[in-house]
Amino acid sequence: MNQAEMNQPIQKSGSNKTIFIVLAVAIFLFLCFCCSVFMAIALFGTNTKTYDEVEDFPVFESEEFEEDSDSDYVGVEYLNMDEKSNIDGIELSITELDQAYQPDQDYLFLDPSKKYYAVEVYLVNNSGESHYYSDYDFKLKDSDSYTYPNIFSGSKVPSLASGTLPAGGEVRGWVTFEVPQTNEDFTLVYSDLSSNRSVEFSLR
Repeated sequence: MNQAEMNQPIQKSGSNKTIFIVLAVAIFLFLCFCCSVFMAIALFGTNTKTYDEVEDFPVFESEEFEEDSDSDYVGVEYLNMDEKSNIDGIELSITELDQAYQPDQDYLFLDPSKKYYAVEVYLVNNSGESHYYSDYDFKLKDSDSYTYPNIFSGSKVPSLASGTLPAGGEVRGWVTFEVPQTNEDFTLVYSDLSSNRSVEFSLR
């Protein structure tokens, strides 16, 4: 072997093969990325409309909602205790108060700061159709606008409870509440969910 042959560099075929594989993988990944971008543009770009291109886009103004709420909500009727309310033919009146009511059940515990307050109500159905009633439609409200729901256990009997009042029918019963001992000024609130109306009877 002469000197010229000995000085020629020896080629490393393994290194060249590795470089070729890396380049091939990089090109493949780049092509996959490009295909994904084009497919995304084709799927979403053609079906997407800008805000200006959308036709008949409903625009709701606050005034429309205010008009709807005003038309649905009838309001509150304020009456004295000796007056009678009439909501769609359902007459309601107060017949008696018991501000010192004490249940007979000895096992009932009442906080010393509380007392029982019972109201007897009278319902007459002149609407021409049956009407569902419940003592849960009644609440007491004090002068600070705090409300108190009726109680079930220990309520004065005969209680109003609940039921269906037929056309022309009438029902009378007590609705009992647990209220602060120091409060004296109360209002009986009756809410009729079917008509979205309510009545407040001053119990002064």
